[in-house]
Amino acid sequence: DWWVVRACYPLFLLLPLVLTSVAYRPWLIAYGLTLLSLWLAGITFVRSKGLLLERPADPSLLRNMVYFPKLRQ
Repeated sequence: DWWVVRACYPLFLLLPLVLTSVAYRPWLIAYGLTLLSLWLAGITFVRSKGLLLERPADPSLLRNMVYFPKLRQ
């Protein structure tokens, strides 16, 4: 798990700030910044509980897809 998708997620949310010829650019900027702030609030919440680097215990969660081979062992 290299966290590539997780690391690129906030960068892609800021993409409308860079691209100037996108339809609905102001709405996409507002939407991206809203999602980014919610994402950061979620990361802060999980970090405050000390669970940021812990794998969730429920193996049926789709966010655990990258761990499926490890869960079978």
